[in-house]
Amino acid sequence: MIASIGNQRRGPAGLITTYEVGSPLKIVDWQEDGVGPIFPRKAKALRFQPRGKSFYVFCMSTKGIPAHHFMRSAYNALSVRDFLPEPGEHLQ
Repeated sequence: MIASIGNQRRGPAGLITTYEVGSPLKIVDWQEDGVGPIFPRKAKALRFQPRGKSFYVFCMSTKGIPAHHFMRSAYNALSVRDFLPEPGEHLQ
């Protein structure tokens, strides 16, 4: 999941450049925003096979996935020092 996160320039290049950071994977959205309860659409129950097991589990719903807000936490942890060049690094 981490390897899928990238950036893309938005708008023209110049002194004020905007980048968008994200991932094309839906699971990243689910981890960031969470997912509410999951119910079956067409069947009477959900059926899934636990990882590494040989049996199936049936249930009427799941409680979903709680939001973890890892992208928001990373954004809030940024500071101006993160964007300054390293000593000896030349700007292009």
